Amino acid sequence: MVGLWIGGLAFGLIAGWAFLRFAYDDPEHGDRGAVDPAYAAQISTMRATSATGTAGASPAATEASEPSASTETSTDSTTLRVDGTEPAATTAVETPMATQPPETIRGTGTTVTDPLTLSDGIVLLTSSHTGEGRFQVTLFDQSGNQIARVANGSGSWSGSGSAVVPADGQYLFEVVADGDWSIEAAPLVLDTSSNLTIPLEQSGSGSQVLPFVAAEPGTYRLHATCETGSLGIVLTSHTGSSRRSLISTTCPFDGVVAFPVAEAPVGYYLLDIVSSGDWTLRIE
Repeated sequence: MVGLWIGGLAFGLIAGWAFLRFAYDDPEHGDRGAVDPAYAAQISTMRATSATGTAGASPAATEASEPSASTETSTDSTTLRVDGTEPAATTAVETPMATQPPETIRGTGTTVTDPLTLSDGIVLLTSSHTGEGRFQVTLFDQSGNQIARVANGSGSWSGSGSAVVPADGQYLFEVVADGDWSIEAAPLVLDTSSNLTIPLEQSGSGSQVLPFVAAEPGTYRLHATCETGSLGIVLTSHTGSSRRSLISTTCPFDGVVAFPVAEAPVGYYLLDIVSSGDWTLRIE
């Protein structure tokens, strides 16, 4: 009886061991006999995934793992990959004020320049003059249509203004001067780091273009002052599709105007200051 009990127990252990060995497919435990090749390939892939922690992993699992060679890491100045290269550009809210390298025209006295190729959009025009008399610079297209008056002063003069170029093509400048002069033309391009924000306070002397101002939809108040000469302030959307005069006056002047902004979620607007003297402005 005892012998039968021991024999049955031994048989059960042997049968159980054989069943587990057949069912538990693990290459580390030796040959298991014939295995379906597709199943074997699937197991190999799963084991490779488990070993590396990345192959075949879901995006969430990959993000939780340690950085690979292409993982982005943030530094104080920029975002670089671990291997030192910059990552591909990503979509972001962009703000303008950088320019492409300018083209410079120089001359002496009154003249009409040779044609200059400009692209559609906003162009920053910086002019200077070392004569004693009138200095005026006007931009025309090749058909003779006036695009913008970009300088209007006398004597030694230096300043900047903007113009909206309606289409790619050839343009020229009409210059009225009695001394040496120069004109730099530089298309404005989008930048992500140099916009101004509201509330804004600025002061200066003469004509200049301020960096683009970021403004959410709403109505804003512009308070401007000047003491001598004249003052003009022009607001231009960064696409050039909207351009309006906010102030055009003789000085002295101390006043407030309101202007609406409708572009959502945020618009970027260029401020042209056209002045022959000192000025201040505040936007809130």
